[in-house]
Amino acid sequence: MNECIPSLLEFINHTNKLNSSFRNNDKITNYSLIKFGTEFSKIHGPLSLAVCIFGIPANLVNIIVLTRRELAQTATNHLLLWLAVADLLLMILYAPCLYHFYIIHPHPMKNPIYTPSKLWIIYQEIVVSCALMLHSLALWLAVLLALFRYIHVGFPMSGSIYTTRKRAFISASLTTLFCIIVSIPNILVNHSESCLGPILNYKSNNDKLFNKNIQIYYYITSEPDFNEIHSLQYINITIKQLNGWRTKQLHNFNVWLQAVITKIAPSFLLTILTILLIIELQKSIKRRKLLFLHRDKSLSIIQSTSIPPLYNDESKKLNRETRTTALLLTIVLCFLVIELPQGILVTCIHLIDKFEENVYQHLGDLLDFLTLLNESISFIIYTTMSYQFRQTFVNIFCPLLIHKSIIYHEQPTNTIQYRQQYRISPIKH
Repeated sequence: MNECIPSLLEFINHTNKLNSSFRNNDKITNYSLIKFGTEFSKIHGPLSLAVCIFGIPANLVNIIVLTRRELAQTATNHLLLWLAVADLLLMILYAPCLYHFYIIHPHPMKNPIYTPSKLWIIYQEIVVSCALMLHSLALWLAVLLALFRYIHVGFPMSGSIYTTRKRAFISASLTTLFCIIVSIPNILVNHSESCLGPILNYKSNNDKLFNKNIQIYYYITSEPDFNEIHSLQYINITIKQLNGWRTKQLHNFNVWLQAVITKIAPSFLLTILTILLIIELQKSIKRRKLLFLHRDKSLSIIQSTSIPPLYNDESKKLNRETRTTALLLTIVLCFLVIELPQGILVTCIHLIDKFEENVYQHLGDLLDFLTLLNESISFIIYTTMSYQFRQTFVNIFCPLLIHKSIIYHEQPTNTIQYRQQYRISPIKH
């Protein structure tokens, strides 16, 4: 988990030291990374909000299409439906925080971790816990997708018995309950703190200094070691009395629990299942080639121009299975490309001293943006790789196009029938 959010004065001092060292040509090993994190945070809000604006209706469309009768009967589509719901809820909750903390910039230092509104910090505290649970759920649903597909294609005889829609519903429900339980320690650890903003001094007629425009700011932290009041020159940080459950042991337990359950374990399982799916996809392609080879031999033996129905049905089934496996493999690979580096970074936090403050925290906004991007592109993947999804989408949202297409295709047939009925023949010259 992230370290405690620094105070405003510490943030100012850190920036001044960084600029001073840079001017003196001192060696700063992570200056480029710090600069990247600072610059990306400026565009993180608009970019991520734009992704949410696209992703929210896109996932809503996914839910509508995947609940149609022709698509809702398979285990794979049922898991994709759960995934779309998790992604939709996450972006709906996260979008207001992006607007308030990154675009409005309620703090004069333009640091998006502080806000003068107690209600906004309460909302952010809720979003932090819910986002962790929903993101973890989406990741484990991707693991379930890969596992169900591997069982289905890896065990052709018995796989369909274990990959039913009912089993998919039970698996997704248990996974949701598991993710909720795992997020409870994080809910207990995270809490809001308050601090006083920059104090502006002015002189009265008798040259006495007075303070004005003192504003209280709130932020969220998970650090359990605050047990005293710090008094600084420009900022007074007020720390509330820590409750009994916010102990160092609970903090460490939560850090390792979230690292292992939400990052390391699913990334590892996705890696293994992705390799297995690629192997099964290659086997499926080989079986399809072998089927076409036998079909050609059979055609040459019987000297027929018609395709035997048995081979034709088997060929269509193999093509459909291969396309479905390729679609799910694309979804799993998207998760793997985004989550595996995060799992490695989280592991390094616990193995390398000060890795979080020197490296990880400067990549936080980028990782959040990539996660949102991954959760919003599923609609593009479905429409480009699944004919059935694309056809159902058009039937629901573009019925006028379907009507025109039917009229266009029926017009030549109607013309032929009219000519046959009235014996109209071409004009001879």
